[in-house]
Parts: sequence; structure tokens; C-alpha cells
Amino acid sequence: MVDMLARDILGEGSPRSSGKPGRRARRREQRACLHTGEDEQVSDIEHSSDEEWERLPPLEIGRRLMSLPARRRLEIILSRPDPEQVVSRMAEQDFFLTVKEIGREDSLPLLALGTMDQLGHLFDIEWWRKDTVVIGSALEWLDLLRRAGEGRLLAWLYQVDFELLTLLFKRWIQVVMIPEDVDLVEARGDLPPHTIDDQFFWECSYPQYESLAHHVLGLLFEAHQGFYLELMNHILWLPDAECEEAAYRFHRGRLEDLGVPDFYDSLAIYRSPRPQELGRGRFAAEPPVEGAAPSFALTVTGEGDLFRRCLAEIDDRRLLDTLGMELASLANKVLVADEMPPDDPRALPRAAEKAAAYVNLGLTERSQDSPTAAQALLREIYLEDLFRLGSGMVSRVQRRVVGLIEGGWISGWPHRIQCLDPEWHEWVERILQRTPQLRREGERFVVGGREDVFRTPRDVAEAERRIDVLVVMGRLLNSLLDQEGPPDWDLWSESLISRMENVTLGSMIWTAASRAILEGEWRLAPLPASQWAAAWPALHPADFEGVIGNWVVSVLREPDQIELTQTYLGPIHDEYARQRRSILEAGSAVPDPRLMGFFLFTDG
Repeated sequence: MVDMLARDILGEGSPRSSGKPGRRARRREQRACLHTGEDEQVSDIEHSSDEEWERLPPLEIGRRLMSLPARRRLEIILSRPDPEQVVSRMAEQDFFLTVKEIGREDSLPLLALGTMDQLGHLFDIEWWRKDTVVIGSALEWLDLLRRAGEGRLLAWLYQVDFELLTLLFKRWIQVVMIPEDVDLVEARGDLPPHTIDDQFFWECSYPQYESLAHHVLGLLFEAHQGFYLELMNHILWLPDAECEEAAYRFHRGRLEDLGVPDFYDSLAIYRSPRPQELGRGRFAAEPPVEGAAPSFALTVTGEGDLFRRCLAEIDDRRLLDTLGMELASLANKVLVADEMPPDDPRALPRAAEKAAAYVNLGLTERSQDSPTAAQALLREIYLEDLFRLGSGMVSRVQRRVVGLIEGGWISGWPHRIQCLDPEWHEWVERILQRTPQLRREGERFVVGGREDVFRTPRDVAEAERRIDVLVVMGRLLNSLLDQEGPPDWDLWSESLISRMENVTLGSMIWTAASRAILEGEWRLAPLPASQWAAAWPALHPADFEGVIGNWVVSVLREPDQIELTQTYLGPIHDEYARQRRSILEAGSAVPDPRLMGFFLFTDG
């Protein structure tokens, strides 16, 4: 049986040897497809019956699968009479993502159906960390492949790069060959414990995978002794450095064929595009897409984005294939450049979401939000250039925030951004992330908003305005302190703001305003906790609005800058009024000063 299996795989030829890395010659029929419908259409696809899916040809299924949850994909594939054909029409990255989303143990049916290219890409991601093979991970996946089927395991062993196979076994087992002039009976006690042919003796460096080594070597020996002997000789005599270098070279070649660059090449996506790059024609230089165009990236384009709406209007399959390939390549570059863990099933979708969002940002900016102009741009400009245009806009926002912290008024405060009130502190922290984030408010079914990346010029303009607000608030702080260096108050240890690192701009302004209300003088100094009961009745929200408003006008004078301060101070006014109203409705005459976060207190 093993001999027949080997002949089916190898034919009459010899074991496959590795060749020069390059693009795959074989074409497949599948082309990526974007499902660009509304929510109702998505629901229709997700809830289609198995009978409806069975009526679709494999190519059409391949175009729709990535729009579905991973386990639904697997159910549909396995319910078909031709599951191997359906899987073979999945792009390598779609196959990888599906396996990762389903999980290792539950993906055995996919491993049994996957092509050698698909399995090779999965192992290229899972086995390698930079330029090193992680043997433990490699052996775990090899054991899963064995459980998926001996035929699939043997096919992979014969078709994998011989250098990679040799490197794997060099790390997996220690091999010794018995000299011809040595008697086996006499030498047996000095040799490693395991052998199949009484010529090569070995011991396993990973005891938990010793039985797997027995199984794999035995399978090779039975199926093709010539292949087995060549492998054992390579393990013995091929230098480690030469073997690892060759294996890595072929590994990199395969990834580059799929648009997965190395780290330094990937950083180019964050370079601002040159003017001539935004005017070059795509089809003048690019051949049609070769092989299966991945569709995972197109499925995560933002609902309602201009980019997604334009894709929905494209009926040119060649252009859709090209855009799908370019967006997948961008996602790969983001994954590498941002140093996301490639084996995390959430990493690649997140990278694709960022890629699509920045493309939408660049496309919307370049087309002035015109669908007609955007359609024309997608035919003329590479998505990478649009991505870099969008990325540059976001980078300018981030650089302005960094400038405030490292060289602006925030740099003069000992605890830096902790002086900002919570909403603004969180906003700055989101901007300073590797991928700047914003919070979208008021969306359907979303309580408290959700984290998202920048995706429209409106997002950038809003961020620029918030930075302008912070610049103006710095002027207010400088006027408020009116002294050399930051203050160092002895704060009440029982209050909410008990240490200087908890002091915020809002608490300083409300404390100074309370003194203006109580004493008639605008002065920043903590309030004595012992006088709180007498002070509280006079601290009405309307009085704060008047006192703080007059002070802002006296400091800034310019109407546009005065208006900017309301973005920062307005929510604090509203929250103070809400809390005071709640206290009064609860029947409390004087709230506990230890629970008041609007004011600074001293013990006295």
C-alpha cells in the first residue's frame, strides 16, 4: 500500500529536489471576490442552506467563503461532494486564516484537503520566527498533518524543500552511521538506541516526538529507500549553516511570491508617496494576477467607506483580482512592519482592516470624496500609494501630539499627560499607539463607542482640532500657574486627588474658580478640607460657568481660541452640574469632600 502511494505521488521519477525560488508556474481558476452587499445580503449568505451551497460551482464558493464565519466555512466545505476542489481554489492566505480561526485540533479536515502550496504557506508562517525554525512548533504541526492522513504527510515530505526537511531532522534527531568495518554486535552498546536499517542510528532530541520520528522515518524507508538514504546522508554531512541558509532563502522566496516582505522592505509602506507615484498607471506596468487572488482583505473593508462603495460598483473581474491582491499584500506588509504576531489568528484581519482604512483615507482625500473620481483613481493608482497617502496624514497627527509632549507645554509638567483630564488622557494614549486609534461614538448597537482606526479626512480634521484645543489649554495652564516651575502642593491624603500625579488641568481650574467665587480673587491654591461644609452651598454650576468663562476671555481674547476651550471645559461643566444635581436630589446637604474629584484639598 505504501509503495502504491509513493508511486502515485512520485510517478516513476526520483525524489523532488529544491530549485531556484520563484513564482509558481501553475495557475488556478479561483479569483478573489468581494461581498459588497448590505447587512441583509450578508445575512442571506450566512444562512443559505447546504443545498444552495451544493448547487454552486467550486469557483463561486471560493469567492464567497471568506465572507462567512470560519466554522460555517468548514461546514460548507465538508458538506460538498467535492470538498478537495473547493479547498484547492482557496488562496494560500485564505486557507491559512481559516485554519487559524478554526483552531489546530479542529482543522484536521482542512489539513487533509489542503494543497501542498497551502500547507507550505501555513508552515512558513507557523514554523519560522525571523530566520529561525522553531522546532517544537514544526513538530506539533507535523504531528497534526500525520493525524490528518498518511497520504498527505508523505506527499508533503516528498514535495517540501529538501533543505527544510534536512534542517528539521538535523534539529529533531542526532544521527550516527556505523562504519562498514565495525561489527554491529560489538558496537551496539555505543550507538544511539534507534535504527531502521542497521546502518543509521539515531536518538531523538525531543522525547515527546520520538514515536513521530519513528513513524516518519519508517514511512520514508518503506515508500522510497533512496529518498530515505539521501535524507540521512544530508543530515550527517550537510553543514548546519549551509542547510539553514538555503532553507531560509527558499522560505523567503515563497513568502515574497505571496507578497509577504521581510521587515525592512515592509517599512517602505510608511514612506510618503512621491507626486509622480500618485499619477502612474497600474495596468501599463502590471500583468494580470497570477494564481488565486486572496479575498480575506476585501471582506474587511469598512461598511459605508468610499473604498467599499467603489468596489461594489466594479464589474471588471481583472481589476477586482488586482485590488484584492494589492490589499492582501498591504495587509502582509502592515503585519510585518507593525511586528504583529503572525501566528495570532486576529493579527492578519487587523492588519487588513488598517490597510483598507488607510487606503480609504487616501482615496477619499485624493478624490475629494467624489465616487466618480474615486472609481477612476482605483484604475490608475496603486493601493499602496493611497495607503501611504493616508498613513502620512495620520502620522502628521501623531507627530503633533508627540511634539506637545516632548517639546510643548505638556513637557513642562512633571507627570506629562497625566495632567490631562481622563477623556483627553485616553485620547492622547490612543493617538500614541503604534497604530493611532480613535473612539467612535453614537453608533448603532455600540455602548460607549468603539475603538477604530482613522479612515476618513473627517477623522483627521477632528484630531487636528483636538490638538488645537490642547495647544490653547496650554496657554490657560501657563496663565493659571503664573509662577516658575510646576507647583508642589501638600494635598490631603484622604481626598480623591491625594498626590500631585493625580492633579489634572480641570481640577486646577475648578479649584481656582471656587476661590474666585468664595473670595472674589482668581487664585490657584488647594481648598482647606475643614472649610468645605461652608463653601459647598455657594459653588453653583452657573457661577462656575460665568467665572471660568470670564477668565478664559481675559487670557485668550481671540474668539476662535475661546471657542476651542469649550471642547475641553464643556463636558467638565456638564459633569459637575450633573453630580451636584444628583447630590441635591439624594437629600444630601453637603457631600463628603473625600469623594469630590473636581477640587484640590489640603488638610487644613
